[in-house]
Amino acid sequence: MLAKSEKAARSNRRVAVNSQAGFSLVEVLIVLAIMMILLVFAVFSLTGHKSLYKSDDETLRIVNVLREASQLALTQRQPMRVELDATNKTIRIVDENLSTSTDDKEVRKVFLEKAAVMRVDAAPTGVTKPNPPNYPDATFTGTSPKVLKLWFRRDGTVTDNAAPPVITSSTIYIWEPSPTDNAQAKDKKLVRCITIFGTTGGIRLWKHNGTSFVAN
Repeated sequence: MLAKSEKAARSNRRVAVNSQAGFSLVEVLIVLAIMMILLVFAVFSLTGHKSLYKSDDETLRIVNVLREASQLALTQRQPMRVELDATNKTIRIVDENLSTSTDDKEVRKVFLEKAAVMRVDAAPTGVTKPNPPNYPDATFTGTSPKVLKLWFRRDGTVTDNAAPPVITSSTIYIWEPSPTDNAQAKDKKLVRCITIFGTTGGIRLWKHNGTSFVAN
């Protein structure tokens, strides 16, 4: 009887162990399933976040270059030219310290989003400029490439390249075009713009709320 009891006890322990192992495996599978679901939601969330803030990222890249050019002009006491290429999607700072244009020195160059992804050369259809200050839109010249040129002077002003230079205030628009119409914004609420104050070299950022621009 004792031997049978011990065998029965060992058998019961094996059943208990097997039952526990099976239950743990089910728990692991459930946890893995939950993790996969959370991962899928995270991927979609991050993708949407990236799309949402793409125009903000582009705006900050441009602003950083403009501010750097202004600071360099003030500290080095010499003009700095900024070239925003809307065709090749680059923005660069050129040191004009030397007397001839062939001696110009590139200080910095930043690559921007492709033109099909983000436009900077004009305002989208149906979007009115910030008011105030209601400055004119930035003037891009040429067709291929289409380039905006601004000169940051050592006195803090921003000008064109006339002789004598004329103080120039303007607004640059940054926006994602609609897949079906390149002149329309994909979402007006994601349109951004930068106003450059020619008299001081100051910069103001704007966000569109779907109706008008609001200072950021």
